[in-house]
Formats: sequence, C-alpha cells, structure tokens
Amino acid sequence: MKKSFLSLWMSVFLIGNLLPNFVFAQVPNDPKVSQWAFKDIGAYGAWDLSTGSRSVVVAVIDNGFDSNQPDLKENVWKNIKEIPKNDIDDDNNGYIDDVEGWNFVAVDLDGDGKIRGDERNGNNNPVPDVSGLSSQQKDQGFFNHATLVAGLIGAVGNNKRDSAGINWKVSLMNLKVLGNTGAGDYTPLAEAVFYAVNNGADIINISAVGTNSPDLDKAIDYAYKRGVVVVAAAGNNSGDLNEAPLYPACSDAGASLDKQKVLGVSAIDQTHRLADFSNYGSDCIDITAPGVHIGSLLRYEPSEGLKKEWSDGWNGTSFATPLVSGAAALIKAVEPDWKAPQIYQALLKSTHKTPPQDELVYQNLFGFGLLQVDKAVKYAVDRLPTATLLTSLNLFDANTGLLQVISSDKQVTSSNKSFLRKVNLLKAFKNNGETQYLTMRVFQGNNQVTVYSQNWQKLQRFNVPLFVNAQVLIEDFLNKGEPQIVVVPHNSENPLLVFSLDGKQLASHTLSVHGTSRIAANFISGQRLALLSKEKGKTYLQIFDNTFTQKQDILLPSLGTIFQIETSDIDGDKKQEYILLTQKGLNATINIVGDTGKLIRQFPVTNTVGASDVQMLIGDFNGDKKDDILTLEKNANSITLWKNTAVIVDRIVFSRSSNQMFSLIPII
Repeated sequence: MKKSFLSLWMSVFLIGNLLPNFVFAQVPNDPKVSQWAFKDIGAYGAWDLSTGSRSVVVAVIDNGFDSNQPDLKENVWKNIKEIPKNDIDDDNNGYIDDVEGWNFVAVDLDGDGKIRGDERNGNNNPVPDVSGLSSQQKDQGFFNHATLVAGLIGAVGNNKRDSAGINWKVSLMNLKVLGNTGAGDYTPLAEAVFYAVNNGADIINISAVGTNSPDLDKAIDYAYKRGVVVVAAAGNNSGDLNEAPLYPACSDAGASLDKQKVLGVSAIDQTHRLADFSNYGSDCIDITAPGVHIGSLLRYEPSEGLKKEWSDGWNGTSFATPLVSGAAALIKAVEPDWKAPQIYQALLKSTHKTPPQDELVYQNLFGFGLLQVDKAVKYAVDRLPTATLLTSLNLFDANTGLLQVISSDKQVTSSNKSFLRKVNLLKAFKNNGETQYLTMRVFQGNNQVTVYSQNWQKLQRFNVPLFVNAQVLIEDFLNKGEPQIVVVPHNSENPLLVFSLDGKQLASHTLSVHGTSRIAANFISGQRLALLSKEKGKTYLQIFDNTFTQKQDILLPSLGTIFQIETSDIDGDKKQEYILLTQKGLNATINIVGDTGKLIRQFPVTNTVGASDVQMLIGDFNGDKKDDILTLEKNANSITLWKNTAVIVDRIVFSRSSNQMFSLIPII
C-alpha cells in the first residue's frame, strides 16, 4: 500500500514577481538572482567566499528533477564509472546504466497494469515523465517539485540565464522515489539513501515527510556513520512534531548538537515569523529558512507545452530545505575533508537568532535559528588550514645562470641571468606585496648581499660577515613591517645576526642552545624561530621568540642526521607540525613531527641519493588549499609533490642544463 511521503505546499495562484534590487559584492549575471530568501539568509555575501565546487555531490531524493533543464544540466552528477546504454552494470553497484542517478519508483514497463519482477526495481531514468498530463495537472505543477529543489541548491551561476543556486557549481545526483502526484512508499526512500551514500553523495536533500520504518532508520544511520549530511523538510501540516513526529526530519529526535544525524528544517515567511503551514517541534526542528514566495527552476519540455524555465511564488518547507542543503554544499566546497558533524556545527553555530522572550518556544519553532549562509561559510573559511600558496617555482642553476620559472599550471619559461652565475644563495621573498630576490656570493672575505626587484633591478648591495655553513632566512622577525635578513651561524658560539634590507644590523644575539652546533633553523608564523641543535647524540628542537627568549625545548626521537626543517599545519589539524629532511641509513627521509616532538609519520624520499642531495619545500602548489611536500633530487628532471600521507600527488617535469644541484625557490 502506498503512503503519502511528500507533504507539499504550493500556492495555487502564484504571487506576482517580487524582485527587489540588492547590492552584491560578487554579482552573478543571472537576471532573476534577486529574491528575499537569498538576501535574508546571506547567500550573496557567501559568494565572496565560495561559489561551490563540482567535486561536491548533493543527492536530491524527490520526484525526479529535469536533468536537461538548461540552467541545471551543467551541474548534473554523472556516474563516470558507468558506460551509457550498454545494458551492463559496469561499476557493479547493482544498477544498470545509472549514469545520472536512478528512478526507484516501480514502473509498469509492459503496460499490463501489474507490477512484477524487475519492474519493482525502477529504471535508470529519474526525470519525471510529463507526457499525457492534463491541463489541470500541468497547472498544478507537482512534477516541478524536484526541479525547484535542485535549482535552489545548484542552478548554474553567472551564465546569464534565469537564476543562480546557492551553489553556482555543484554535482546534483538525481534520485526519484516519488511520482508526479507526490506519493511513494517507504522502501525506495531507504534504498535511495543507501544509493546516495554508496555512490559518493556528500549531502542528501529530502524535501519529503512520512511515518518511520526500520529500513529508513538503518539508512539514516548508515549515512551518518559515513559522514554524509542529511537535510529534511519538517512538513506543511501546521502540526506539532513533538506530538506526531514525521520522518526523516525526526529520525534523530531530541539529539544534541554533537549527535545530530539529520537537520530538520522549518519555514519562515518574509516577516521572519513561522510560516502558517510549517510544522514545528523542538525534538525535530534544528534550523529554519525561508519557505514563502520562493523562486526557482521549472521542468522544461516545450514539446509538452512546458515552455517556462523559472517561476516564483512557491511555498513550503520543501523549499526551505534546499537552502540549508545548498549551504552545506558550500561549506563542503571550502572544507572538503569535513564530515556531517563539522558541517552541522558550522550551520547551527552561525544562525541568526532574535533574543526570545521564551527560549523553549523559540526552539520549538526555529531550532537553533535562521540559516545564515555567509556566516556558516566564513565559519569554515576561518578554520581552513593555513596553507602557503605557491604561485610559481623557480629553478636556478648557479653554474650557468639559467632561471626556469614553473607556473601553477606547469608551464615552464626559461631565461638566462648571467649576472647570477656563481652566487652561493638565491632566495625569493615578499616585500610590500611584491616579490623580491636576494643573492649572496663570497666577496673579499665577506658575503656580498644583493637585493633585486621583481623585474631584477638591483635595489641594494652590502656585505655581511662570512660564517661557514650559516643559514640565511628572510622574515619580519622583529615585527617591523618589512622583512629582515636573519643569519643563523652553524657554530653556536657565533651570534645570530639580523639585518635590514638596506644592510643595517638590527640585532645580534648569542642563543643558549644544546651543544656547540646548530643543525638547521626556520621560522614559525613570522616571529618565532625554530632551531635544531644536538648534544651527546640527542637532537633538540628549541623555539625562540623575537626577544630571543626560549619558549619551548623539545627532545626529538632518533631520526638520523637532520639537514632541513620546515613548519606547516601539514595535516590540517590546526596544530603546527615540523617536517624534517634527514639521512637515515642510505635514504633521504621525510619525518613529520608533532608540536610535542612525537613522530607522526616517516617515509623515504629516494633510495638513490642522500639527504644532502635533496631539497625540500612546503606549500600549496596544486591549489587544493593544503600544503604539500615538494622534493627535488640532484640530477633529477622533475619535482615530486607528496601528500603528508606519503602519497605522491604529482611530478613536475623541467629541462636540465647541467648536472649541478639546482636551487628550488618558492614564489609566494
């Protein structure tokens, strides 16, 4: 027996267009992008931070959306593991030719009026069939439901057509569990949730309600355990869900924020009061969003008389729900590694809440409050790993003066800088937003320092004392608003020296370190210096601030001979890690050490050369907002990009003019 799953509320008489003029920062050129719902939830401000990503998959479990809708089709999910129309389950997921999703509604394929055998399994066409509809059915427009929902989540943005979704770019998975009349049974909904999770959905939107079933409970638990966000409508019966719960909005009834499995969504009107049709109930309502006079995309089929692509005046919690799902997808685009718990936190901790006279009454109607997309996305942005974006890499051959610049799209340009031949050091740094260069060469018993502009115009030249094996760092260590040159001698008896870019000595300090030699040094967040020293066979990591006061003294595990230290939040856990290049046996080895000195991961870079013949950089060169480890071996003609998990991400190939060791120089 079929039961009503979809509690759908639509205005029979559509309200006239209400398209006020809003001022946006990042403005899409879509003509109908202005609507009160987007303004009041901060969607326009969110687009300054993210407009979405097609790597984020949102499953729309509904009555099937129009995959060929002109303003949707670029954002429709494709099952790339499936070969279209070959009648083979290529990806072995149990569904044949499911290229754009699945229709879980039983279909009388042979037209005998009975559902039997494989007809119960549905088919691979989730687009609602509008052939043969009466004029009255077309006017009612129930078949538009999923397309309206999909358009709110992800109508293509900035394409000069109709409107934009909360996400300009996204991948929308089309899963049909309801017919044109908005009816369906329980089994397909649970099956659709399992399908969505197993086929890569990050977010599931369910603008439908019904009573509960064990299969649905299992499916919701399955999604939650795999980190998939589920957003569900509260329904449109003006009823109290605490007294008469509906599902899946109430599948986690009464759950605390840290145990949230489903976000139940109520609807408000333009006065920010609960819409008169919206269900309520604090056990099930977690968040509210606009659900009155909403505009979105329509099923488009001119051959069937369906020539309109967009309309407004739609009402229902069904249309409040995709606004929340769209916000979840934007967050996922910013933080790809976040799972449901983190995304729920971002959404619910950033809501707008008018101070209520009665807290319990407020929660009963609105849950945590009104969705604020801009604040939710900013919540995610503020927690991004602090990756160092590398705009290009410079490869320098001091033997010939050849300089090769590798852009982020791996294009290589070469030039000969003969005036740079025989320099001992070449570094790039930022000064007042401009890339500048520093070179050192031995000259009359000193190190001759030359500072160049971005266009290689000489800016300064001066001498600094010559120390054997000294390390030179460039950073605003003394917090003066411009970089300084910091010379860290190898011998601990010699002082650390700080120079301005015009050669003035600003500081000289002998640091108290373990033993008589400093092995390697680097900066942490500008005004803190990480310095490695060795005493009686043990290696220590000491942290000094810019007043030369020691802040930490960490005993490191036995890692071999250390050649280089870099710092980064390399695993995105919001904690500083130290990445050490060491010689262990015959192998150059990468070691990732936590801020307490615990070894997190260790892996060999190469079996063919030692650490003295390897250079290491840390930064984001592939644009994924995460730092990678870059290594260059002597005599190699490629740079290797490593994840922190020891997986090789990429190799960047360049040409080699000699067998000399190139200098690998990051441009930030």
